[in-house]
Amino acid sequence: MAEGQKFKTGDKVPQDGQFAFDSYVGNIISPSPAGQDRFVALKAGQTLPAVNGKAAYWMQKR
Repeated sequence: MAEGQKFKTGDKVPQDGQFAFDSYVGNIISPSPAGQDRFVALKAGQTLPAVNGKAAYWMQKR
């Protein structure tokens, strides 16, 4: 999996990594995620979470 690959809430990640909030799904722009909600560390097979109860896109950072 390459750095910068985009994933969506509900996707299972194929390998361990750090993921950063990119945007909400469906052109939603608010509310802005709090600092601690902008990044998540997951292990292979874990599911990417929603942010503020909304589906989101996540980018792999490492």
